[in-house]
Amino acid sequence: MFSFQRKFRSSRGQALAELTLFLPFLIALGLGAIEVANIVNAHLVLTHLSREGANTVSREGSNPKGSSAWATNVNTDLSTIINGARPVIKNKTAAQQAQWKLIYSMIVWNPAPGACPGGNLANGQPDNYRIQRSASAGWAASPNWTYGSLSRSSNIGADGTCASATLGSSIKGLTTTGLTFHVVEIFYDYAPSKLTPVQNFISALTPSVFYTRTIFMG
Repeated sequence: MFSFQRKFRSSRGQALAELTLFLPFLIALGLGAIEVANIVNAHLVLTHLSREGANTVSREGSNPKGSSAWATNVNTDLSTIINGARPVIKNKTAAQQAQWKLIYSMIVWNPAPGACPGGNLANGQPDNYRIQRSASAGWAASPNWTYGSLSRSSNIGADGTCASATLGSSIKGLTTTGLTFHVVEIFYDYAPSKLTPVQNFISALTPSVFYTRTIFMG
């Protein structure tokens, strides 16, 4: 009986020692899995946001493009979609708005010969498209399609510049003139959870700012 009790206490002590050694690794593994799930969820939400935004604004045809009513509808649509992206995209405080930026751009064909390098009707290349975003010529409403305050600029170019130079094969080489493209870009500064001890490790494996964009023709 005495031998059995001693052996039982010894086994229990060994199990406790093993649990003490492995518990930190198990906790780190669990928190890491949660962090990875958060990253995947953020990517999915951002991708859906850019696709839904580009799809919605490309179908906004109830008013002439450039009119105040058109600009109001587009702004309402994009604001609704942004609000639907919570809790990943938060839009109430200045600190929350500083974590992300959404930029909507229209890409329209400019028939002026030589307006864009490598793309004009004079040399048989009709992929002569320019970016229109804010206060563009001919837009009575002079909208500014930028939401959020993260310090990032559009990856496709500035307002009024030639889109074919930055989007490359996405629109270059078109054989049809007069098309319109709608581009929604999302920048998101992902911050690992401060509650997890693996935040520094996760930060080293992920980009500092997530980026996704979607192009729709409309």
